[in-house]
Amino acid sequence: EALFTLYVSVYDTYNLLGHIYKIVSYYIILYGIFKYNITTPYLELQKAENRIKLYANNLEKIVDKRTEELKKANEKLTKELDYARFVQQSLLPKKYLSFNGVSFTSRYIPCERLSGDFFGIFKMNKDNIGMYILDVSGHGVPAALLTVLSNNYFRNFHQDINLNVLDPAKILYS
Repeated sequence: EALFTLYVSVYDTYNLLGHIYKIVSYYIILYGIFKYNITTPYLELQKAENRIKLYANNLEKIVDKRTEELKKANEKLTKELDYARFVQQSLLPKKYLSFNGVSFTSRYIPCERLSGDFFGIFKMNKDNIGMYILDVSGHGVPAALLTVLSNNYFRNFHQDINLNVLDPAKILYS
């Protein structure tokens, strides 16, 4: 604009330079506006996408690590449940029992690894055989613990059993 004050004629060099500088300044201003409003957000978007890709790759590694930890924990729990199943089944009576000419054959198939079902067969005296079947509501570890506790109670109880008290409610109440 300063060059426009110096020119004498419309065809003067100062007038031409003033227009050239004006065009260049508009270009620089518009380029700055373009760069600030168009190019910069896209560059920031590209940086954000690169960070997201990096996070996604790290997330996959973290998920893989956690998955491996969960697999190990699951394997450990499975082994412990299998051991508990072995212990529970070792408390069951033998598959084939015989008392005074009466034979019993049994097979125990739990619904899950551990069960709330249990049974026992025992000789009360030379003329009587006792039998009990336990069915605790539910499945899994809590039900199995209750059946083991109940089984221990009945095992200890049948040694001191009174033949006049064969009602299960009275036995459990005592």
